Amino acid sequence: MVEQHDSLCLLPSSMRCLCALLTLLLIVSLGAAIFNSLQVASKGSKSYCKRQHDVFHPSYLCPKEGMFQYYACCDDEKEQTPVCCPKLKFWFLLAIACIAASFLVGISYVVLNYTRNRKKQNESLVS
Repeated sequence: MVEQHDSLCLLPSSMRCLCALLTLLLIVSLGAAIFNSLQVASKGSKSYCKRQHDVFHPSYLCPKEGMFQYYACCDDEKEQTPVCCPKLKFWFLLAIACIAASFLVGISYVVLNYTRNRKKQNESLVS
């Protein structure tokens, strides 16, 4: 019977480190996406901000939620009335950054490895 080895153990150490880094980045990205969903579900974007006893007026409406921000009610220090304040979707931006970083790291590794191997092949042809 032929002994079967784990293919990850047969890879060069640089490839194992790359796999570990990409896995870590994608796990962080997944976690950030989950936290973004929880943040949006728990806080949500407010559609208007007014005191309970105030009569509704269109000026109380908040802008529509965007891809990178949502709106929450906060107090205006000058007028002591609630206003719509934009809040950054931190977890969404972290997920995007991790996905972009994993893409760039993977492509950079492939390009650097390819150029290194081409250089070795050219040197072996010359000698």
